[in-house]
Amino acid sequence: MKKKSTISVCMIVKNEEHMLEKCLDSIKDIADQIVIVDTGSQDNTINIAKKYNTDIFHFQWTNNFSDARNESIKHAIGDWIFWLDADERLTNESKNLLYSIVKKKIKYPTIYKVNIKNIQNKENNFYISDAHRLFTNHKGIIFTGRIHEQVSPSLKKINGIERNCDIEIIHYGYNLDEDSARKKNARNRNLLEKMIVEKPNYGYGYYTLGQNYGLTEENEKALKCYRKAFDLNQFNSEMTASLLATMSEVLFKLNKLEEAELNLKKSIKIEPIQCGSYYFLYKIYEKNNNINMTITWLNKLLDMTKIINKSGKKISTDVVIDEEIILQTLAKKHIENQDYEKAKEIYIKLLNHNENNILAIRGLMNYYLDNNNFEYGLTYFEKLKMHLSVKDIDYLNTIATILIKNHQFIFAIKVYEFILSKSPNNELALKRTVGLLAKIGKIKEAEELLLTYQNSIKRK
Repeated sequence: MKKKSTISVCMIVKNEEHMLEKCLDSIKDIADQIVIVDTGSQDNTINIAKKYNTDIFHFQWTNNFSDARNESIKHAIGDWIFWLDADERLTNESKNLLYSIVKKKIKYPTIYKVNIKNIQNKENNFYISDAHRLFTNHKGIIFTGRIHEQVSPSLKKINGIERNCDIEIIHYGYNLDEDSARKKNARNRNLLEKMIVEKPNYGYGYYTLGQNYGLTEENEKALKCYRKAFDLNQFNSEMTASLLATMSEVLFKLNKLEEAELNLKKSIKIEPIQCGSYYFLYKIYEKNNNINMTITWLNKLLDMTKIINKSGKKISTDVVIDEEIILQTLAKKHIENQDYEKAKEIYIKLLNHNENNILAIRGLMNYYLDNNNFEYGLTYFEKLKMHLSVKDIDYLNTIATILIKNHQFIFAIKVYEFILSKSPNNELALKRTVGLLAKIGKIKEAEELLLTYQNSIKRK
């Protein structure tokens, strides 16, 4: 009988009592071994870990994440190693994917890159990144780097194989309150600054330190790091394209727009299939008030987003923007450019993406009202009503006034009736509804509405 491949889940932890249980729940069914290396917990972390039949080891923290990671994999006995942090979860949907990979017979050292869904706040906003988290338990695969530790450099030294997969991890480490985020950033900066002192010619160290400075808007320091990383010329084409795009974001913030544009176009020349550079080229032309080129780059960004959504990212650090957001921005820019027909086309595309898109519904209603197509305008008003509230009354009053000027009295009455449903004592809406009902010959309804209003005033 063929021996089943086994999985060791390896973790390093410290004071993770609030996160650890849910993490271990997510992997207990797939792990043949769970290795926990604790670096000095003073809370209930160890007791939680013991509930899951884990192999627990204690390790003196050395201000080096790779040291702790390597201690964890030293104790791994599985054929495969899958590593997680306590603030992460393996999705249920990914368990079968994981099994399908590890059951393969692998002769050579192999690492897999997985997708990481980084939750950013309580509203569940997120962005997708990727990292090497699954690898064969071969001698020679180790972590390197004081912080932002990696296994890929060691794999290259032993001529291993790197592959991608669709396994997904959910990461809650960026979903922090302001004080926790500040402390985490300060800790990381200390380690990164030590790393470049120890390795003054390590390009990736300068790149990640630049990112850290960027988090606190220390953009001049970030730019200096990025330029040093670029000058060291140690990256492959993917990372070079990423570095140029990231550097351009800082240049944009510093208003060095010409240099930013030059770097972005270099990045695109190296790797055309990306979103980041197209996004900042759009932002540059928007800042320069060049509406036509703003629209041009937005359209290119939209094209790239479609390609990447279909075939995947070419740059692992690239951030893919939702197509609906790009379309909404394009619609607004066409309105600014007074190209209402193009805006209409975009609104229709938006509704194909999401039939409840408020911007598109409102935009199409306004388009048809402006073109005196009141029948279509009323159709979109009926769709829009479910998304409106008291705060939209001024907007609705404007719409109703336009309708009255165009003798669209029945449509105007529907608007005022809706206002009254949200604000029953709105005097302007009451008076105009009474007047309009009388104007179209509905005298009895006008009198009843007026009487209802007068009685409500007396009760007050």
